Amino acid sequence: MTTQKILKTSRVIAAILLIAIFSIAGIVACKGNEATNPSVSGPTLIPDPGKTGPVTNIPVTNTPGTNEPGGTNIDNPGDTNIDNPGDTNIDPEPQPPEPTKPTFAEDTYYKVYTPWRGDNYPSVSYQDTNTLLQYWKEMISRKGMNDGRRWFIRDGDWDYCSNPKEVHHYYFDKNVDLVYHRLGKGTLKIRKLVGAVIVKYYRGKSAETYTVAGLYENLIENAGQYNWTHFSKFMHAGYNPNNDKREVGDLELLVMNIGFNDQNFDRFGVDSYYNVWNKGGWRDNIEYFLGRDPDFVDNQDPQNYALNQKVNLTYNPGAHNFWFMTATPEAWHLEEHPEGDWVSR
Repeated sequence: MTTQKILKTSRVIAAILLIAIFSIAGIVACKGNEATNPSVSGPTLIPDPGKTGPVTNIPVTNTPGTNEPGGTNIDNPGDTNIDNPGDTNIDPEPQPPEPTKPTFAEDTYYKVYTPWRGDNYPSVSYQDTNTLLQYWKEMISRKGMNDGRRWFIRDGDWDYCSNPKEVHHYYFDKNVDLVYHRLGKGTLKIRKLVGAVIVKYYRGKSAETYTVAGLYENLIENAGQYNWTHFSKFMHAGYNPNNDKREVGDLELLVMNIGFNDQNFDRFGVDSYYNVWNKGGWRDNIEYFLGRDPDFVDNQDPQNYALNQKVNLTYNPGAHNFWFMTATPEAWHLEEHPEGDWVSR
């Protein structure tokens, strides 16, 4: 046999061996894939993500990472929602339900006069202390007027003044706490707003009408130390400080009495309701006020004389002449005022 024939025969044998090797490898690979991927021969059960109920049959191909939760829909590249092919929007997270507004017994509701809020005659439960507090704040800020003006209390000077800021005055800060502004001295927070209740006007043209009053806690005592006549009268609701010792922590209802007004109806009365005897009760215990029936608060029984002082600070010739009046506030009027000492202005 020649050399050429030997080489030709060797090439043929080598080719046959290579064909046999690739054939065997292909058979082994197919059997291995069939054993590890049963989805080739039928559908796989995949739970429908995010839903309840029976499991649904969804055919799955043997393409890795496709048509699986979190994978890509090969029928529509770029679609990540396998529940609805073609929809690329992911279902949003369920939102918590809105809180249910509290309801109260029907016989606890009163129609009250709340001017300058935008809704002057709402019906509200005397137990709904949060709403009553909001009403008082809206009255003071004149929410319904939208004119940029707020209520102030001008000092008890008899001289007529069209702007309360031109004299010593009392204003309501960011928290509707009551602050005294003494011209040339500065400002001092004197009372803190702690709640609101339904009361009746006790004097004036609107007597027996129900309204909302702010409940304030006294922050200073011995107002007479400053020797400022009108300030002392305001802090002691018109009484002689020597006979009426108001203390820190004493409570007082502040009422805007629209039954007292000037001829132009732009100034209104200032009323103060409080108790000077019942320490631990009507004098300084907030539980005697909040959530109480206004007829209970107005109890005139001599054995349970709740608010034994109801004083009008607006019209008392020769004594005092305080008024609710409006003015455009300065920036510092709308800030939260610190408790404690005077702030220079």
